[in-house]
Amino acid sequence: MTQNPRALLQVLASGRISRSDEQAIVDLLTKADAAGLNEMLVDPELTDRLMSTRAAVVLAVTRRAELDLVSRSTVIHGLQTGRTDRAAEALIAELLCEVHGEDLTVLKNLIDATPNHHDLSELVFEDIDDVAIRQSILDHIAEQAATLTGRESKVLSDIDDTTLSALHDRRFPRGTIYPGVIALWDALDLGIAAKPRSLGDLTFITARPADLIGFIENRTRDHLRSSGVGRSSVLSGSFMHLLTRSGMADKKIENIARYHLLYPEYRLVFIGDSGQGDVIVAQRLLAEFSGVVDACLIHDIVQTDAETRAKYADEGVIFFDTYVGAAVAAHAKGLITDAGLAGVIKATVEGFDQVDWRDEQQEQTSRELLEQDLLSVPAGTTLP
Repeated sequence: MTQNPRALLQVLASGRISRSDEQAIVDLLTKADAAGLNEMLVDPELTDRLMSTRAAVVLAVTRRAELDLVSRSTVIHGLQTGRTDRAAEALIAELLCEVHGEDLTVLKNLIDATPNHHDLSELVFEDIDDVAIRQSILDHIAEQAATLTGRESKVLSDIDDTTLSALHDRRFPRGTIYPGVIALWDALDLGIAAKPRSLGDLTFITARPADLIGFIENRTRDHLRSSGVGRSSVLSGSFMHLLTRSGMADKKIENIARYHLLYPEYRLVFIGDSGQGDVIVAQRLLAEFSGVVDACLIHDIVQTDAETRAKYADEGVIFFDTYVGAAVAAHAKGLITDAGLAGVIKATVEGFDQVDWRDEQQEQTSRELLEQDLLSVPAGTTLP
């Protein structure tokens, strides 16, 4: 029986690749038809192992024109992983700059769907050292974004006390994923267009520091995935910026500015919390990215009074207590559909019943906030 080419490639690339294995890999990749070639390259980890062999030239040069977008993203990932010399940087730029229009948007999102810290932001702003090469990529991205039409948002969400109870919020057991948060991301991801440009438009922007080998970020990704979070990328903070709220806000704004250069065809929705520097981030976003930000939603964990909330709302910063309240605000801004709103409400109410409450008082306090938010739901909305 003839072995499946992809399975054969996995066998040849497993463990230490000998000279004879390397030649067999090159022959396999050279002789495969375009469909077979792309089928072999869907796994970024497998493609990574090929980049240290002569197969890299076959994939990134000889047969580059035949790569579909998925294969192109895995080849870029392979060139990015490990030491990225100037030759690899130039190849990455060619692999990106040969792609145009909507296809480039798809490719960028595929790169961001990496299972580890080697995402698009790290690729362009950290791994590529040559300033001219980096600028050529950013120029191409900007040119292609200018050809696209339609309104679609990227969701930038904080993690601690926004996605899960972690630092200052005592209303939920520590480590709890907030009921309804994933449903809100999904509703914002779908948006209101009949056919969204892309799905999986979630990026975490966190004060959690990055490290040189990506250990902290990879652990963050693993924790989020184990908690039910699907595809996402992560923009990390730094140890230097952890000392003050303004420092954390500065780093988040820096990351968002870079992110917007990578995805200028998208608008932005920011979701943070009132426990650290996210209110400052929201204010600066609205001031410094005027016309691009669709909403700034702040999960209020410090019991901000009504008068202060109203003042922030006048600036465009909306405070909320539960994700029903966040969904009502997003719906009022035309960012999610009626069905999306109903879905968040249902997920939030059901999620409250699944929380492993620490004590009765904690549950009562949180449920009172939920009941209050349910009263703000527009008439006619389907309630669970």
